[in-house]
Amino acid sequence: METTNFFSSVAALKITSDLQLTIRKGAENNWIVSVISQGGASAFLSP
Repeated sequence: METTNFFSSVAALKITSDLQLTIRKGAENNWIVSVISQGGASAFLSP
């Protein structure tokens, strides 16, 4: 599995809103990640 610096990737998105991240382990060792954006303008699509 390729490793990445998660926080550098998020910072590169240049989001101006507050993010609330929830990360938890799901069934069969899968990870569930939810993101809530509050205030500001944001785009979650990166080039």
